[in-house]
Amino acid sequence: MFVLHGYLNHGNYGDELLAEIVEKRLKKYYPEAEFQRLSSKNSLAEHFEILNKGQYFICLGGLFQDKTSLITPLYYFLTTWLAHVKGMKIIYLAQGIGPIEHPLSKWLCKKAFKLADFVSVRDKSSDEFLKKAGVSHFYGADLAWTLYSNKNLRQTPEDYEIRPEIKSKIDYYFSSFKSKAPILCLKKEDNEYSDEYIERFLNRVIEEILVKVDSPLILLEMQDIDSELHQKALHLIRKYRIANNVVHEVQDIYLKATEFSPNELLYCLDKYGESMTSMRLHALILGHIAGLKCLAIATEPKISDFIHQIDIYNLETLKDRAEKHYDKVLFLNF
Repeated sequence: MFVLHGYLNHGNYGDELLAEIVEKRLKKYYPEAEFQRLSSKNSLAEHFEILNKGQYFICLGGLFQDKTSLITPLYYFLTTWLAHVKGMKIIYLAQGIGPIEHPLSKWLCKKAFKLADFVSVRDKSSDEFLKKAGVSHFYGADLAWTLYSNKNLRQTPEDYEIRPEIKSKIDYYFSSFKSKAPILCLKKEDNEYSDEYIERFLNRVIEEILVKVDSPLILLEMQDIDSELHQKALHLIRKYRIANNVVHEVQDIYLKATEFSPNELLYCLDKYGESMTSMRLHALILGHIAGLKCLAIATEPKISDFIHQIDIYNLETLKDRAEKHYDKVLFLNF
């Protein structure tokens, strides 16, 4: 059994996307394979039960960071150590490390990666961290880049494999759209900023992206915890329009990514998106794949690394670097 481990079952589209990508690839080669997702949402008893049954322990996404607390790196170290004790094959796949500042967090991170049988990372800062730690690894790109395909081949909803009921929902959402619109994707920061600062920040973002004040805006929610911030942004957008003498109601669109498959979300971005302004990594990756002009609001190293990678690599290269995680790390184990 394959155990997929990470920040799963927390309503985070990016991490669920990574798990889905890996499961699909493994099922392609091992149709009879069984999968179990493991996260902090599971009870202690479930952790032991799942690890007892598993043979392969595959860690996904950005596990080691101490921005929220020291509990996070401690948890991922302990689960890795338990998998090691159980004799599982440990694979740290396409990892993003950080932000990580506390000496104890860094120590736990290094120890956990040294317990792994195979390791790959998705960004430059993680690559540099593991080089300094003396951990052998492959440096590629985020697995979400594997979703890229030649845009010329995807012109219709059928090309995106959109479910009929979702196509009807998309048509209903965007029935009033006469042209493409800017997309805004925000991320809740953990009690770092005052309400006054957040309001000033949001107003500045709105001013920058709403070039046409009476045009609609698409708000994209990639994680459940961002909902309150997006609702606040909607309120400020309406205030901004009133202040700029827009008297008629403008239909802004609120998209919850969790309602769509990756291809369905890409279709929405491609067909209706004009640009992507985002604090979330996977919204930026999907926006770039859809051919949108992307403005990254860099609050974390992984966002800065995204900017670095799209500056030096084209989409074909990024997809190739992402695909190589399978050959150089994942499938070496089976």
